[in-house]
Amino acid sequence: MSKKKLEHLLAELEREIAGLRHVDARSLARLKEVEAELKEKITALESSVRHPDLLLSLDDWASEFEIQHPTLTNILSGIATTLRGMGF
Repeated sequence: MSKKKLEHLLAELEREIAGLRHVDARSLARLKEVEAELKEKITALESSVRHPDLLLSLDDWASEFEIQHPTLTNILSGIATTLRGMGF
């Protein structure tokens, strides 16, 4: 269940970033960088490679985007909550 939820949240994050309008190039590049790093780390979790900084990164990213992108912040928080529920 949790893996499916993570996959759903990652897809939701990707859709949200792809659908952003009126965002400057620098912010969009940063958002895509965060998305790529998050996907890489979650994929690594599936092969039992742990990233101890993943939850801290999620919290940092949520804080970084909280004002300008509240929907993204909610998705990132959902990913963090799911990972915590999985024992990460």
